[in-house]
Amino acid sequence: MDNKKIFISYSWDSESHKEWALKLSNQLEEYFELHITFDQYDLDSFEDKNHFMEKGVFENDIIIMLVTSQYVNKANERLGGVGIETKMSSARHWEESLSQGKSNIIPVLCEGTELPNYLKDKFILISVRSLNMRFHL
Repeated sequence: MDNKKIFISYSWDSESHKEWALKLSNQLEEYFELHITFDQYDLDSFEDKNHFMEKGVFENDIIIMLVTSQYVNKANERLGGVGIETKMSSARHWEESLSQGKSNIIPVLCEGTELPNYLKDKFILISVRSLNMRFHL
């Protein structure tokens, strides 16, 4: 089985949300078949954060988006890091959708019921409640 490279995209809504994202990433990283690209692991203050996000979006097999109300607002309004990632992710989403019939972007609904506008065609959402049980977070 090929190892899958996964990029975690999320908004720094609060310290507790950042901690939850870290716990999720740590638990996913434990699976031999997965390699997680995550800012709290891979980005330091000396790096170009925009280049990090670009590589995260385009050099990973899967993007997991941890979606909150703030994430949706930042994505739709193209604000901050989420806005930068959204600009690139939306291009990837439509390119993959047109060529494969689907994209390798997985939204994880952490809060609220909305998705960023460009992901409204996604049919599958993962509930955080089921992740909490599965990953013991």
